Amino acid sequence: MAEIIRRELRPAVLGPRRLAPLGLAGNWTGFSWAGLVILGVICLALAFPKTAVAAAVGHFVQVTGKVDLLKQGKEPAAAAKEKDEVEPNDVIQTHGGAKAQVKFIDDSSIIISPDSRLKIEEFTVQADKNQRKAVLYFFQGILEFTVTRIFSKQEPDFLIKTETAIMGVRGTHGMSIKSPETVFLFTFQGAVALATSIADLSRATVVGTMEANQRVKNQPVPPVNTPITGADLRVLGGLQNKGLPAGAVAPNVRGMLNQFKSIQGPPIKPAPPAKPVTPPVAPAAKAAPKAAVDAVGLALKEGNKSLKDVVVLGKTLGMSPAEVAAQALKAGVPLEAVLRGAVQAGMAGGLTAQQAVAAAVSAITQAAVSNARSAGTDGQQALRAVVAAAGPVAKSEGMTSQAAITTVVAAATTSATQSGMSSKTAVATVVGAATTSATSAQMGLTAQQAVTTVVMAATATAASAQVGMTATQAVTAVVASATAAASQAGLTAQQSVTTVVAAATVAGAAPSMGMTGQQLVSSVVTAATLAAVTPQLGMTNQQALSAVVGAATGATTSIASQIGLTAQQAITSVVASATAVAMAPQMGMSVQAAISTVAGAATVAGNTIASQVGLTTQQVLSTVTASSTAVGVQAGLSESAATTLVSSATSATTVTPISASIQEAASSAATTATSSETQALQTQTLATLAAQATIITTMTTTTPTVLAPTTLTSTTTPTTVLGSGSTASPSQ
Repeated sequence: MAEIIRRELRPAVLGPRRLAPLGLAGNWTGFSWAGLVILGVICLALAFPKTAVAAAVGHFVQVTGKVDLLKQGKEPAAAAKEKDEVEPNDVIQTHGGAKAQVKFIDDSSIIISPDSRLKIEEFTVQADKNQRKAVLYFFQGILEFTVTRIFSKQEPDFLIKTETAIMGVRGTHGMSIKSPETVFLFTFQGAVALATSIADLSRATVVGTMEANQRVKNQPVPPVNTPITGADLRVLGGLQNKGLPAGAVAPNVRGMLNQFKSIQGPPIKPAPPAKPVTPPVAPAAKAAPKAAVDAVGLALKEGNKSLKDVVVLGKTLGMSPAEVAAQALKAGVPLEAVLRGAVQAGMAGGLTAQQAVAAAVSAITQAAVSNARSAGTDGQQALRAVVAAAGPVAKSEGMTSQAAITTVVAAATTSATQSGMSSKTAVATVVGAATTSATSAQMGLTAQQAVTTVVMAATATAASAQVGMTATQAVTAVVASATAAASQAGLTAQQSVTTVVAAATVAGAAPSMGMTGQQLVSSVVTAATLAAVTPQLGMTNQQALSAVVGAATGATTSIASQIGLTAQQAITSVVASATAVAMAPQMGMSVQAAISTVAGAATVAGNTIASQVGLTTQQVLSTVTASSTAVGVQAGLSESAATTLVSSATSATTVTPISASIQEAASSAATTATSSETQALQTQTLATLAAQATIITTMTTTTPTVLAPTTLTSTTTPTTVLGSGSTASPSQ
């Protein structure tokens, strides 16, 4: 380029006469026109930046056969190869016998079967903001998707659009089959919202683990999902390898699978559950100054200061709350004394009892778990000890038993998770320990009160941003652990199930959880049923289903308006969810046994609470009959066979032997769900979490002020206290 410029910028005939009209006449030596053109091009290139190139959002990891890649959706198509990158607006087209696998920047992946077409409309990930927005447009064929990370807390952030339906994916492994008239959805792990449009996602049908559904053009999505069997996985494996055969396709899941049952392949293997992605945490604070550590250690050794004064001393000298607590525990100070001293120090600095307890439990949980891990243990025993000791300490400072348990559960679960313990382990450990503590003589709660309080607090905490579970994961984890804890607290198996189902339903109905009515019902019913048949509770399949259906019907119909359902829709959701879990591999009931048990229990439960929720017994019967029959047809029964089965199941002679226990479960759950005490607990829990979030933020962002060594003996009252960077007003 330099040689071209030198050659073209040579003197030329461009004299004063030609330059005069331009106002450039004078002592000029001109340049050739070619030189001016090149100079102009160079100047323009320097003046205007290059057009931005779309960033790659994934790449091909496997390509078999003829696979076309249309960059920006435009011809001509290029033959896709392994390691080729894909960008927004690219279109991928597989031909007969061809397959392709693409891995995206968030580790999600898709497998595109033969004769399929897909467009990547949008794909952005902002890890620092814990956000993702992925939109794929699926034109035709078969698409398997695996979303391994969960970014946003509630709304699906990975969308698969078609002309017929939209699928909202959250941490899920599934498959979609698109024929000209129908979209089929199969969920192998997790949950997918199936709706007619983006605007309809909030009211979508949720297709859970090992469930399927479909959306036929110009028809609504059926409210009842179809269970996926092992035989179905082999058919789907065959279709994935061969592609969707040409011609008409049956318009429902069971009909389509029967139509292609001769196409067999290796069964689809469900992927492990997705993991929530939590926002980056603040960097750990620098270690406390040695002078401060020595001063606190000396004070602990001499024993001439109250623990409250030692805590204040350490905080004043620049030690974090957790460092003070850890040193005290290592020095052999009893855990209860450390907690009490930390709480009193917080209150002396202006915190309310609840704020002081939350701050103390957070710091001491961190210290105890860290000490335990340093000693080579998993920290669960240390966490149980903190929870057990914290409740009585909080009550002794003037808190009610329920407020104390709520605060302790929120603070201990959050701190344990942020200390590196898995959220599932933290929730299970805290739920068990808190239930035991709440029923102790010091706390004085009945078993039902204890379980309800713990479930409400643990569910909201588990779904909070600090712990990072999705709402469905939170409900599932809490129901499973609380059912076992309730049994250990002295409740019968049925009482355990009833109490937990009612409390979890109310907890999940909180606006902050963001769950649809169907999501809530499905999560509670599935988790409670599977918990009821564990050896610890020892219920038979029929006993478990009867108890769960009775309790879920009573609870959900009583608060149906809070979760966006009518009473009849609530019953329909309970029937669909309970039948699906009954036919799942964990329980293994036949279609006939599952439908018969669930339909009978739902009829008894519905009749028990009918007058309270504005239904007649005839409306209950027709609702149960319609929903149970639909489930039977989806599961492969003929309509006449399903109708006959349901009619027999809802007759008085069939349900009489178990009707008393179902009635008790429905009535008790309805009472618990609508009681003023339960509703107050929900409000208290949400307020506690809001305060907890503020305290945690303060603890992790406050930079302690390090005083000079000469202040070690100062008697000046400190302005900072455990868990707070500044003195808080009592009304904070």
